[in-house]
Amino acid sequence: MTQENQNQPKDQSSTPQNLPKPWGHRIFWDYYGAMAQGTAEHFLIHLRSFLAKYDLNLKTGVEHPQAHHSFVFCETPVEHVEMLIKSLKPKRYQIIEQSSLL
Repeated sequence: MTQENQNQPKDQSSTPQNLPKPWGHRIFWDYYGAMAQGTAEHFLIHLRSFLAKYDLNLKTGVEHPQAHHSFVFCETPVEHVEMLIKSLKPKRYQIIEQSSLL
């Protein structure tokens, strides 16, 4: 690093402390085909039973974005993400930032 670069102020917008803090994850289980809706709704029952067993009161639900595609979701704070992913093997996830909850 040259002397000139050392004296220039750093761009503060890219530092970790300025990034939005993740609240947690929204994890998904996708189902496709003619039985997708029924399978997703059945899995939701098992998901809620699993969460109750661990005394986790998390937001869950089923959505049907297309005729032969349904998915189950669960919104979980950071501290439960690893356990849920290892135990329940979701197909995908989305990071939820603190600001998106306001």
